[in-house]
Amino acid sequence: MENTNRPVGNFKVIQIIYASLMLGVIAFLLFTITTIKEHTFNYADGTMFMYLVPLIFIVGIVLSTLLYKKTMASIVKGESIFKKITKYQIANIMRGAPLEAAGLVSVVAILMTSNYYYLLFVGLAIIAMLIHFPSKYRFENAVELSFEEKKDLENM
Repeated sequence: MENTNRPVGNFKVIQIIYASLMLGVIAFLLFTITTIKEHTFNYADGTMFMYLVPLIFIVGIVLSTLLYKKTMASIVKGESIFKKITKYQIANIMRGAPLEAAGLVSVVAILMTSNYYYLLFVGLAIIAMLIHFPSKYRFENAVELSFEEKKDLENM
């Protein structure tokens, strides 16, 4: 069994977790699309979702950014690379969760109203998650690493 205490193992774990957040939204969307028999595309359908979905999407974007920055700010320069990677993982999960919630609320709106207008917000949530997909490169750019840590990271 592979040791996940190694940083490279940790990167794969965070990528799997982050991908599962996206795939959950996509799977629920596919289920919803196949369930709906008749649909419309109307941006002013008069339901509460007309206001709720964009509001939750905006709150999700803002919350995701704030949580990520707050968690990343807790990384101390002298910490071990393992602790830095762990905090990076936590920050990315905290970044992805509000975006996933916004996407899921949008899918629920599609399910409840049969209005494909809310598909726009699902797409935007998935694109936002893809833009911030965690990687070693993003980790190197987001965290202050010493020369030795960068060298260790390249060898992993």
